[in-house]
Amino acid sequence: MFDAHRHLSGEKEVYDALYCTSHQDEWPRVANLPSPAIGALGALANRSLPSIDVLAQALQDNPLVQVGEIGLDKRFGDLENQQSFLLASLDLAYSLERSVTVHVVQSDGLFLSCLTKAGSRLPPILWHAFTGSVETARIAARKGCILSLAPGVEKTRLAKRIEELASLDFAIETDYETDMLPYSQVLEDQYALIGRVMHKDRETLIRNNNAKRAILTNNAPAR
Repeated sequence: MFDAHRHLSGEKEVYDALYCTSHQDEWPRVANLPSPAIGALGALANRSLPSIDVLAQALQDNPLVQVGEIGLDKRFGDLENQQSFLLASLDLAYSLERSVTVHVVQSDGLFLSCLTKAGSRLPPILWHAFTGSVETARIAARKGCILSLAPGVEKTRLAKRIEELASLDFAIETDYETDMLPYSQVLEDQYALIGRVMHKDRETLIRNNNAKRAILTNNAPAR
């Protein structure tokens, strides 16, 4: 079962997951994983964003690495700088044919405006841990975004309408990191949760996520 978004942890790495980073210090730790992505967020943990040139060089040095997670988070402040980095990263990913995993908190409207500004130069995009409105989901989907559903979605206002996302491009993720339950249990639980709320069987969800794996990592599903 493919996991559309997880983090480094103390558990053994798996093939069927897109590993994302949220600051530059983590980049070397994912470089040799089967499906790595490198990114940085706002002022997360008091770390400044890297220059776009540094990100570009890291991507050029490793053609298997995707971009993520990057994005917009109102809690971190300096949204202007976050927006500039996001737009530059989207354009870079488009040029290098990489996917992008985005983190959006209290900034849905601004993120949609960034997608509009990017125009046709948009790479494959995973909207990590999507909890926005169904209306926002539809707009994002029209712009090519894959909406990723994390464990916390069942506690949001979107929970009662998740089934409406079934007609859009969606993925399942664990957002797994250290100090959670065993990874295999978290992954199974998340597939079971989305299956219940979308009224879809496990095999259908597995096929759906495998298709998203091909888009997000440029790799075929695990055999």
